[in-house]
Amino acid sequence: MRIFKKRILLISIIFLGLDGLISYSQDNIGIGIIRFDFNKTTIVDFYDKVEGKVNKRLSFYEQDKNIDVFDKQHYGQIDWIEPEFGKAFDGDGIVNLFVLRCKQQIGQWFEVIANKDNGQTYWIRQCNYTKFKTWEDYLKGMLIIRMLNTNNGIFYEPKQNATRLKLGGENCFRATAMEGDWIKIIRYTNCLADLTLDKKPIGWIKWRNMESLLIEYDPW
Repeated sequence: MRIFKKRILLISIIFLGLDGLISYSQDNIGIGIIRFDFNKTTIVDFYDKVEGKVNKRLSFYEQDKNIDVFDKQHYGQIDWIEPEFGKAFDGDGIVNLFVLRCKQQIGQWFEVIANKDNGQTYWIRQCNYTKFKTWEDYLKGMLIIRMLNTNNGIFYEPKQNATRLKLGGENCFRATAMEGDWIKIIRYTNCLADLTLDKKPIGWIKWRNMESLLIEYDPW
C-alpha cells in the first residue's frame, strides 16, 4: 500500500470578508457536507473505496516547521483537493474549519467530493473530528445568503406557483427556516456595514434545483 507523503497544500482556500462571498461550484452538491474540526495533529486518510486502500493523505500542518497548510507562501501546488470551504486562524479560541461536500454515506463511511470543481471523490471513515450535516442544517448556520440570479424571485410561500413578491433592497439574506428546496429568509438592511436584520421574514427563495445550487453563501 502506497501512501502519498508529499507536503499537502490546500490551494483553493479563499479568505472571506463581508464584501464578497466564496464562488462555489454550483453542481454536484451531494447530500450534505462533512466538517473537519482539525488541529495541528490532524491527519485525514482518503480511501479508494469502503474498507479499501489509502489513496491520499491530508495533513493540515507541516509538523517540523509548525506552518499550517493555509499559508500558501511556504508550499508548492497540488491539484487533487478543492474544498467547499477552508479557513485557519491564528490566536486562541478560534476554530479551524475545513468542509467537503458529501455524496453518500454507507455506515461509518462517507464518500466525499474532494474536488468540488471536477467532482473527484474519495471515501473517509467517520471519526471524532468529522461531523456530517445535511445541506439544510448547514445553510441554516450561514451568516449571509444571496441568490445567484435575482430573477429566480422571492415567493410568499415555499412553492413555485406561489405569489411572487416584488421587493426592493439588497440581495443579502439570512435563513430563518428550511423546507425542502426552499429557504425562508430575512433581509439585511445593510450587508456591507453593520449587518442589521429586518424585523420579520420577507418570504421564501429556492436554494437548489436538483443537483445545482441556486445561491451563494458566507459562513462568517
